[in-house]
Amino acid sequence: MKVITLVWLNEIRLRVVVCMLCAIAVGAVYFLAYNYKVTNSEMSQRQQLIDMTNAFTSAFAVHRGEENLVPATFRRIGIQEFTDNVISNADVRATASTMRMPGTPGLELTTVEQDPRILSIIANMAQTRSSASHNEHLWIDGQFIGRTIVPSIASSESCVACHNEALGGNVYEVGDVMGAFVVETDLTSAVTQSAAYAIGTAPIVGILVFGLITLQARRSARTVTALQRQVSAEQKQRRAEERAKFLASHDSLTGSANRSMFYDHLDRNISQMETGEVADVIIALIDLDDFKLINDSMGHDAGDAVLVTIATRLRKVADPLGGLVARFGGDEFAVVVAPKQTDFDVEKLGQQLVDSIHQEFQFGTSVLRPGCSVGIASLSQVDGSDIPALMKSADTALYAAKNAGKSRYQTFDETLRTKMGRKLELLTALPVALGESGIRPVLQPKVDLKSGEIVGFEALARWNHLGKEIPRTEFIPLAEECHMIEQLDFQIMRQSAAAIAEASRSGQKSVMLSANVSALDVHTSDFVEQVQDVLLVTGLSPSQLTLEITENVFMQNWKKARKSLTALRAAGVSVALDDFGTGYSSLSYVLEFPFDEIKIDRSLAKDVTRIEQNKDMLLHLTRMFHDLDKTVTIEGVETEEQMLLLMEIGVQVAQGYFFSKPLELEEARELLRSTDTGAALKSRVG
Repeated sequence: MKVITLVWLNEIRLRVVVCMLCAIAVGAVYFLAYNYKVTNSEMSQRQQLIDMTNAFTSAFAVHRGEENLVPATFRRIGIQEFTDNVISNADVRATASTMRMPGTPGLELTTVEQDPRILSIIANMAQTRSSASHNEHLWIDGQFIGRTIVPSIASSESCVACHNEALGGNVYEVGDVMGAFVVETDLTSAVTQSAAYAIGTAPIVGILVFGLITLQARRSARTVTALQRQVSAEQKQRRAEERAKFLASHDSLTGSANRSMFYDHLDRNISQMETGEVADVIIALIDLDDFKLINDSMGHDAGDAVLVTIATRLRKVADPLGGLVARFGGDEFAVVVAPKQTDFDVEKLGQQLVDSIHQEFQFGTSVLRPGCSVGIASLSQVDGSDIPALMKSADTALYAAKNAGKSRYQTFDETLRTKMGRKLELLTALPVALGESGIRPVLQPKVDLKSGEIVGFEALARWNHLGKEIPRTEFIPLAEECHMIEQLDFQIMRQSAAAIAEASRSGQKSVMLSANVSALDVHTSDFVEQVQDVLLVTGLSPSQLTLEITENVFMQNWKKARKSLTALRAAGVSVALDDFGTGYSSLSYVLEFPFDEIKIDRSLAKDVTRIEQNKDMLLHLTRMFHDLDKTVTIEGVETEEQMLLLMEIGVQVAQGYFFSKPLELEEARELLRSTDTGAALKSRVG
């Protein structure tokens, strides 16, 4: 609209100027044309006057004879009569007069008005012997005068003789200019009338021209508007197409490449390596540490701001190397670099990526210091030259970096290659083990420290693969990675619940069963139904089942987890918070959800006898949880000294190798049949 307004204003200015010029031009043309007509008419009539006078004198001379001259007074009378009767009635409405030429008859040329301009013109005519008349217009005493000077030519010997005799010598010859007739016409009224007509006509013409130009301008404005709309529509369409094209290959939030563009770029780099254009292809997979905590505690605006900042920082590292930064989604980024030199420092790249991210970030009044885990793999170190192999190697390195701690990088090497081979082996064997019950439950007793009696068991999964026990810390993450953890957890829960329920039905001691469930389990749509199904099938009382969860359950989806666990508590199932003391916000969850039991992580019990701070921390935590009416359980008790100190602090329940290692199902039933479970437990230590 701004462009259209400017065009319209310019059109208005142009129209006004053009109309003014047209009005002036029309008036001027009219004025000049009218005056030209008047002048030509006046000149024509004056010439007619002179021609008629000459004809009259010639005719008079023929009848009288050349020796008889025409009296000058008679000639003036003829001129005056013609002026009064003919010119006064002309269309030009001008007045004409002849110079009064008194003197000797026939000698009118010697009595011409002594006007210097007239004398100069006559002298020039005489010198050039010109017979042409001279016309001029001039202002005299406020009047516009038209003057015609017609030369008088010595046409006969008698005329020459007469003049020479009067002048007393041979002054003239036949053909000489002896003088001139001067006829003046007052054109003032004609010019005034012409100017009035011009001034009166110009506005009318200007209005007509203005109307025509306005009509044309409106048509032009409509044309400009239509063109502007067309241009605007085309620009919007082009921007939309460009945006769609951009989003097809880029992340809309950070402006980085998306996964599709990353793989296309990576494929080109691998082709360049095969042709020798680059020496190697290196990728780095980047996963931000505790990013979900930022989203949950500060909101998604803060999370988005962090992601944009991280992408900018990564580009500052990758751009000088000719690399590409991509966002895979969430808090996952990737960088690909194709160096031309063979001695490219991969370790330096990893450290640059970690350092670039691990810098302070200001959001509002908060100061954040993001961290990341980075896994790096180079094509020259990978078995195979395809994208899946390279990505798998980088992912293995990333997993190793996460396990080693936060804010660090890990390059793929021979050690990781060995681990990756083992991981692939276990991933292949895991489904078979689950289908054939190769993964079995074991039960570790939970002991009341005051009475020494068993109050329950924790169900743990064990996997014997090719005659070797696979550590739980190794295959549980694999089950989560391949989304088989739900099947594993409920398989262990079902088998353990069946054993405890059978012991209760056979008259043995009724105890609690604690079963671990992962965050993935809790967030499934049928989690509550699956737990109820285990209770229904096995016959275990809901009051005998405790579900052990970690704070990750709440970090992923607090509302859904709370809803599911609240429904199970209403049905009689207890809920315990596991591994307390290893996270960042466990205490807040304790205050927000009514846990029945708090399980303190073994890392706090390990050095409780040596480190005074650990003892003080356990003491304060235990008192606080007692005040909140929570049962406090501690894991990892391995010595009598630890047990005695925990009893002094006020811990209610403990488990660990001091009391018993995890037992097979039949061993657990045998322990329950024992009359002195405390003594039986102590006998199993070691």
